[in-house]
Amino acid sequence: MWNKGQTELQTDFRTKLVKVPVSTSLPVAVSLPVEVSLPVAVPLPVAVLPIPTCTSPSSRTTEEICATSIVVTNPDFASPDSTEPSKKKKPYYRQKFVDKWLAEEEFKPWLEKRLSPSKNCLTAYCKFCCVECTNGRSELVRHMATRIHLQQGNTWALKLVEQQRSTMQRFVSGSTKQAELEGRLTLFIADNHLALSVIDSLSDLLKKCFPDDERVRKLALKKQKLGNIVRYGFGDHLKKDLVNTLKEVFFSIIIDETTDVSVKGQLACVVQYWCLDKHMLVVKLLDLIEVESATADGLSTSVLKLLERENIPLERVIGFSADTCSTMFGRHHSVSTLLTSALPNLLTVKCSCHSMNLSASYACKRLPVDIEDGLRGVFNHFSHSTARRRNFSAFQEFVGVAKNRILSPGQTRWLSLEACVWRVKDQLPALKEYFESEYQESNTQTNKAVIASLKHPLTVPFLLFVGHALSQMNEVNTQFQSESPQLHLLKGAIEGLMQSFATNFMNPRYVISREVAKIDVWLTSEYVSLRKVYLGEAANQWIQKCTELSTEDLDYIFKLCRSFYIEAFLQLQQRYSFKDSFFAIADLLHPKNARSCEPSNLTSLFQRFPVLGKNINTSKAELDWRSHIHLEPEFFGCANDGSVRLLDAESYWSTVLKCKTPNGSTKCPNLAVCIAFFFFNAVQQCCS
Repeated sequence: MWNKGQTELQTDFRTKLVKVPVSTSLPVAVSLPVEVSLPVAVPLPVAVLPIPTCTSPSSRTTEEICATSIVVTNPDFASPDSTEPSKKKKPYYRQKFVDKWLAEEEFKPWLEKRLSPSKNCLTAYCKFCCVECTNGRSELVRHMATRIHLQQGNTWALKLVEQQRSTMQRFVSGSTKQAELEGRLTLFIADNHLALSVIDSLSDLLKKCFPDDERVRKLALKKQKLGNIVRYGFGDHLKKDLVNTLKEVFFSIIIDETTDVSVKGQLACVVQYWCLDKHMLVVKLLDLIEVESATADGLSTSVLKLLERENIPLERVIGFSADTCSTMFGRHHSVSTLLTSALPNLLTVKCSCHSMNLSASYACKRLPVDIEDGLRGVFNHFSHSTARRRNFSAFQEFVGVAKNRILSPGQTRWLSLEACVWRVKDQLPALKEYFESEYQESNTQTNKAVIASLKHPLTVPFLLFVGHALSQMNEVNTQFQSESPQLHLLKGAIEGLMQSFATNFMNPRYVISREVAKIDVWLTSEYVSLRKVYLGEAANQWIQKCTELSTEDLDYIFKLCRSFYIEAFLQLQQRYSFKDSFFAIADLLHPKNARSCEPSNLTSLFQRFPVLGKNINTSKAELDWRSHIHLEPEFFGCANDGSVRLLDAESYWSTVLKCKTPNGSTKCPNLAVCIAFFFFNAVQQCCS
């Protein structure tokens, strides 16, 4: 309680009340643990305030009370009688510049990162408007939509185009002899895939060889200038021409992600289409995109943004292929699933060569010794030492074998494993003698393991068997590295290989009597007897002549070779899926089916690809399909119809589509688009 004669002074601290006792006679020093707001500078935290004398609180007016009130600016100070919580000021956060804004397509043309002198930090800078922008993605989007920015952007684009045109005009216009010389040199280096730095020495050489030629004497072409001609002159023109073509034809897209020397992700986008004018498959690089994330979302977004940026209609993309990693072809979330959801007409095909190589690698692991790792270990022993190769050459000469180098199975050289197997088989006597000598000089565990593996009695039959099995797989693999369209043959080739493997250890009647997808390789009742498992001619002859192996060893060999066939069959079945109706429809490309008009109509094709029916007259396409069979064998350069049926699909249909009417126009324009539609999807060989 306050004594009588004292006054209650109410001080408002933003709804807070503080009671201060005031003397009635003398000024008193009021010490507060907080700042006070005064019109003059006063030492803090103590303030000395003159308080007028007063005898009774009731006799004071409101103005007098207000004049003696204390304004405290500290919001954290509260009196014991205050019940409201204190309100603290929220700290101010300043947005930092995010580097990934520079890579976004909508910001890339005009956004820069600069050090702001006024803010003393990195901030966004607009090249079009020459002004600083507030850091923040939403702020950048708002700035991009302003009227001034749009006007400055149009002016900037026109200046850039005019600058490029003026810079490249004398190189690509062909108006002067000097420009012709520089253009021809540029095309020569680009067409032969030579390094751009070659021009530095080549230009000096030409000046020395032809000192009297005025054009050569005035030649001013070095690496930097040559690169600009290729990039901004020929490159822009060729890319623009390609984009205009892709807007008119159906095409497939093949992608592959890699990392360059600057540790930046690069995505190569290759397109291929069937040229109706030249009757050939065209494969070209569309763009090389820098990607920040090599995930399924990042890669698929980059592809779709590329098509959107070039204004290429999405319905024109009807094929996609890539390697078989989970990012590209995962079952639930991958580039293929994301592109399929965005492009309903898309046909996705895995790289056949990559799939075949993985199937062979997994099958080899069923053998007791990993053939692939063993071959790589022998190669690594000689790869980094000229002394070892020289010593091995002496053993080759002593044993009497050819002086050939040991090969290494490459990870991306699909046909290399078979060649490595046969090379080690041929060099086996020299390798045994060499590693015995090495083990006597250096009895390391590595040399001991190698010599034990080479001298093992089962090494030779396994090498012979693996060479036989891989030769069948490589024969199929080689077929699909052809430059001609082969996709319509993929299903028959893979199923034929699977049937061949199955008949090597199962009853042939069982294999032939059912579809390949319904063959059960675990059905032991259909297995042939163990000694009848076919291992290849070379392996079977070696086993018949060998007297060192016991019965248990022979049974062991046949069981493991059967396991190889089973694993190879299962791997091929898993990695090659022919559930898409496209592979059944593609049989109409075979000349023997086309000459018999099988199928009788193209309805199934139009149902699988509805976009095809929107671009051609389906009725006329059906009429062309049924009438083309009346072309005479002489038109194909054959003596009879049987010879026509034996032609390959590309030769047959190229001849049909070249057929002209009397007025010179294409006889079957609608059918031409349908047939070329299959060749557009020939994506499998480009990934090899």
